Amino acid sequence: MVFGQYQYTIKKSLRGNPIISIDGYRFSRRYVNQNKAKVRWRCSTHHSLKCRAVVFTVKGEVVYTYSLHSLKMDSSCLRRRWRCSTHTSKGCLGKLTTLNDKIIKINAVHNHQPVMN
Repeated sequence: MVFGQYQYTIKKSLRGNPIISIDGYRFSRRYVNQNKAKVRWRCSTHHSLKCRAVVFTVKGEVVYTYSLHSLKMDSSCLRRRWRCSTHTSKGCLGKLTTLNDKIIKINAVHNHQPVMN
């Protein structure tokens, strides 16, 4: 099916839940109105990276898209969270966030001494 410039398909995920696939991005169903005609879908491909892309369907047809991906599927604009690799399981709060391989946020509070290799 086609909506504007986007090709899309509605199918089932491996767990049997409905998903929409649009140009390589997957959207999972988030909200269905009371008469089950209008559905809100959110980006499941990059949701963990705070992608805000959403799709609305009415009776199975895409009728609206919002912010169709501020994140690309390649390595550009990648936001990653890093945690202490030696003591996270022991409650260490040391972590940092990178965007395009540049540190943008850091919490350098560790509950242990540095580990020397």
